[in-house]
Amino acid sequence: MKKKYGFLLAGMILLVLFLTAAVLPGALTPYGQKQMFDAWLPISGEHFLGTNSLGYDIYTELVYGAGDTLFVGLFSSILTMAIGVVIGVASSSKGLIGGLFSGVINVFMLLPRLISLIVLAAFLGQSRGT
Repeated sequence: MKKKYGFLLAGMILLVLFLTAAVLPGALTPYGQKQMFDAWLPISGEHFLGTNSLGYDIYTELVYGAGDTLFVGLFSSILTMAIGVVIGVASSSKGLIGGLFSGVINVFMLLPRLISLIVLAAFLGQSRGT
């Protein structure tokens, strides 16, 4: 039973950690977002991931950046879902509009395969046998 829900539990813990970082970043780091230290400090008890070239604590930057990252991910997925629903409903209608949107959907279904074939052709190069 534990093996079945292990990944679920790990994902839920990470989600709660990121949500906590997004809502209450000060609870996870003792430093402020713009607090500066010496540049390129190594990993230590004071700086879990060290500091960058400007002297900012990298762990603090990650914690404060979690809110923006979650917002962008959530907003883009909601926007994508809304656009998909509109196009899906429009493509289900009969006539010119339905055919047009069905064609657009078919083109976008083809693109991942086309891009993969272009990358494969770039790696394999030109064939002299044909």
